[in-house]
Amino acid sequence: PDYFNADIRRGFNLIFEDRTISAQDIINEITFTLNGDDGDNFIHGWNTKDIISGGKGNDTLYGYAGDDELYGDEGNDTLYGGDGNDILAGGDGDDYLEGGSGYDILIGGPGNDTLKGGNQEKDRYEFEAGHGQDIIYDGAYSYETNRHDDVVFKGARFADTQFIRSGNDLIIKAYGISDSVTLPNYFKEDIRRGFNFIFEDKTAGEEDIKNNLTPILNGDDDDNVITGSSKHEIINGGKGNDTLYGNAGNDILNGDEGDDTLDGGDDNDILIGGPGYDILIGGRGNDQLYGGDYEKDRYEFEAGHGQDIINDAASSSEKNTFNDVVFKDALFADAQFIRSGTDLIIKAYGSSDSVTLPDYFNVNNVNSRGFNFIFEDKTADEKDIINNLMLILNGDDNDNVITGSSNNEIIDGGAGNDKLYGFQGDDILIGGEGNDYMEGGYGNDTYVFAKGHGQDTIYEASGNDTIQFTDVNFSEVKFRKESNDLIIYGYNENDSIRVENFFYGSFDSNVIENFVFKDQTITLADFRKNGMQLFGTSGDDIITLTNGRALIYGGDGNDTITTGSTNDVLDGGAGDDKLYGYQGDDILIGGEGNDYMEGGYGNDTYVFAKGH
Repeated sequence: PDYFNADIRRGFNLIFEDRTISAQDIINEITFTLNGDDGDNFIHGWNTKDIISGGKGNDTLYGYAGDDELYGDEGNDTLYGGDGNDILAGGDGDDYLEGGSGYDILIGGPGNDTLKGGNQEKDRYEFEAGHGQDIIYDGAYSYETNRHDDVVFKGARFADTQFIRSGNDLIIKAYGISDSVTLPNYFKEDIRRGFNFIFEDKTAGEEDIKNNLTPILNGDDDDNVITGSSKHEIINGGKGNDTLYGNAGNDILNGDEGDDTLDGGDDNDILIGGPGYDILIGGRGNDQLYGGDYEKDRYEFEAGHGQDIINDAASSSEKNTFNDVVFKDALFADAQFIRSGTDLIIKAYGSSDSVTLPDYFNVNNVNSRGFNFIFEDKTADEKDIINNLMLILNGDDNDNVITGSSNNEIIDGGAGNDKLYGFQGDDILIGGEGNDYMEGGYGNDTYVFAKGHGQDTIYEASGNDTIQFTDVNFSEVKFRKESNDLIIYGYNENDSIRVENFFYGSFDSNVIENFVFKDQTITLADFRKNGMQLFGTSGDDIITLTNGRALIYGGDGNDTITTGSTNDVLDGGAGDDKLYGYQGDDILIGGEGNDYMEGGYGNDTYVFAKGH
């Protein structure tokens, strides 16, 4: 008893057949796991490896010597690593982390944290989106490159980051307006500049920071017109009714007082209207828009605007303060309204563009729904949104069977061999990994695929339907006809899509009308006009297409190819092939082997070359 509590209780030699160990041996080799409770805990470790978790409450954790792991969890916690190479993770809350001696890893987590690794010893600081407004006190002289601390911004790009000089301090905004990392006296003391800034696209040093500082353009009390450049900038309008243009670059536009117009231009911008009736136009790129709570503002969007976020509110009882969200050249009837948690996501221009309104469905925050949604055919309100919500049905890693309803739905099977049925409505079906069967049913349905999705099957009976590839170019795919089915393949090993009955009947029913690739869109009308390029296999294929124009390549094997009344190209490839053009002005290419070719009616062309 009390072995680890009182030194007098540790006066033992433990004698085994292979060795004798002392109390110090035990302390050196054991890992202590210490857990706090929901209160404000004070926990200290040993001079060995400790794993200490504070739990809820405002905790104080000491690692002392050894390579320790300290986890503050919830609350405003204080973590001291002490000696050794420690990992300190503050968790939620406004935490203070001090690494002490050794190579320490400091992770503040959500909340406004203060991080201190240990001067002139190499440490590592890790951040990600939502980390809050943090401060780092550390450094090394510029010539001590082996001691420079690593500041890691996970999921962030150097090209999208703003570096702001505020007095002698450096402020880094890698994730938008809400998150920041401040390095005090970075521009005053050489010892405060010993950092490597690690992004997904680049590791930056002192010279990179100096060369990429965000310029600040300030207006005055008049009505200013200020235009930025192709670089990142901060533009402050000041008082007056200002017009601010960001142009290119990831800009911050701050209207301040007055009725302002803010246009971010290209790239990922932050627009802050401030007091007054403001017009915010994010432009191209993924923008964050803040009009100003409880005052009427206007947000304007058009096709290609990117994935934008609106942060605003209006009193639910004062409709004259409701904000206008304008979707130019978009129809309410064509838009998708999606609930994701408590957020509303609006897709008015297809899959690439979206507008997110955080907390729109939070029952405890009715003021988050103070918006008018203005389309070309209708102005919609909260009731219209709720009546037209697109439901989300998610599967898991098992083999799921998911059936939709008469509403518009997103059905995501997840991993596993799933069966997805849209039933009615304009549905989006995502099979995910595994070999899936998908049937959209009535309505204009979209089937979404990416490389690695497996071998999937589609049955589609009606509507104007679409196959969409998120990461595949048109040039990567091949088409093959098997019986009346269309096989899409070739873009990724072991991936394929079978569209059942695609070639059944008149080539007008039971089919997919649109094929959306990463680089272009091909319609069924394009295939009818220009012909569908179909490939055979290395075996003996029988390919018959009598209801649409085609360019058919038999490949190896003794193939039989028959077309209909359109103007087709029949290429037998290697092997002893039989080609039948039937009607139309056809081109017949026997290829290698002893081939039989019959053009049929029409002005046909037979193509030969040496060795055919």
